[in-house]
Order: sequence, then C-alpha cells, then structure tokens
Amino acid sequence: MGIIPAITGLAGAAGSPEHHKALNSSLLKLMRHDDALIRLAAVKCEQDLTDKLGEDWLALLPEMLPFISELQEDDDEVVERETLAWIRQIEGILGESLEGMLQ
Repeated sequence: MGIIPAITGLAGAAGSPEHHKALNSSLLKLMRHDDALIRLAAVKCEQDLTDKLGEDWLALLPEMLPFISELQEDDDEVVERETLAWIRQIEGILGESLEGMLQ
C-alpha cells in the first residue's frame, strides 16, 4: 500500500471534521514545498481524498482555495495539470464552477 491510499484510509476511518481539518492543513503546507514531486504528491492525495470522501472533504474547500489558485500557476507543468484535473473533479462534485472563487 502506498502513502496516498494509507492517508485516504486514515481520513475515512477518522471521519471527524477536526481530523479532516488537521490532515488537510498538513497537505496544504506540502503544496508550498520547494520540491515539485512533493507538491504533486500532495495534489494527488487531495484528488484521492476528494474522490473517496466527496462533499465531506469539500467542506474544507474554503481553506484549499488559495492553495489551488497558487498551484494553477505552478512552475511544474505536471503539478499544474493535476491541479486543473483536481479543479474539474471538485466542480463535478459540487455541480458548479470554481472560477469565481479562485483568484
């Protein structure tokens, strides 16, 4: 089992909003890491959490938005592409565009 499924499993097992908030805060910090591979892993982890937990995870969207905005302009094109895929994934769950919420 890789780290992303392990983190997603932990989030599912510890399903309280407080645990989700703490986990998300740690992931958001990694999105500003100097290493593009770490930023990419954080985005992929967020994608998996969004997929598995859906609207429960997206309750944290307001704190994610500034980080998503930054990653749309990431220096690494793979990070940027995966961020755009994550945005589309979020929009699919919410049924609305994030465009007005992202700076």
